[in-house]
Amino acid sequence: MNKTLISNWLNKPDDVVMLNACFSLENKEILSSIQKLLQKKFPDIISCTRPHGLHITLMEFLSLSFNYGQHTNKKRLLHTLFHESIGQYDKIIVQTLEDEKNIRIDFKELRVMPNAILVVGTDNGAFKRVRDNLINKIDLIPGTKAPPQIIYSTICRYASEGDLQTIRDFVQGLKVSFVEIVKEFRLTHESVPPASEFEIVKTYPLGTLTE
Repeated sequence: MNKTLISNWLNKPDDVVMLNACFSLENKEILSSIQKLLQKKFPDIISCTRPHGLHITLMEFLSLSFNYGQHTNKKRLLHTLFHESIGQYDKIIVQTLEDEKNIRIDFKELRVMPNAILVVGTDNGAFKRVRDNLINKIDLIPGTKAPPQIIYSTICRYASEGDLQTIRDFVQGLKVSFVEIVKEFRLTHESVPPASEFEIVKTYPLGTLTE
């Protein structure tokens, strides 16, 4: 019997720096309604991302501490990132995004993973193009998570162990279908993940047309 994987780091101080896109208020309400159903069904297992923190992950520049090993000085990595690397990253991000049009993403799938529940979307290839261009030009800090291969937002994680198949069976009965138009990306610094407390360091507007 497969069990959920507990996220022991939930809502504890840490530093995560990433490039992401925000949902519209309307779409946050859609996701929030799904979260409430999951929370009601599995109150002791599910831990939901707070609505204000829901986002579409593009890539990370600094990941959760456990990715780097127990002897790594995370605060030093953060200092290096913002005082030595972020200026170079910023130029590359601007150059990469300056010709990108607004991106349409169709979200039609809820996906239950061992460690999280995701809402998954598809686009015309823009996310992959942007990720590939950035990763080819940016040297990430060793240990930082590689960019994902899908377009997604993590809506829930697991605070305790539960039966994974039971959750999958329940989620199969839930429907999701909405469109998000990404008009900008945000560089964010989370101080209490997952996006419980964060600041927007900079925004990167895209063009005005939708492909």
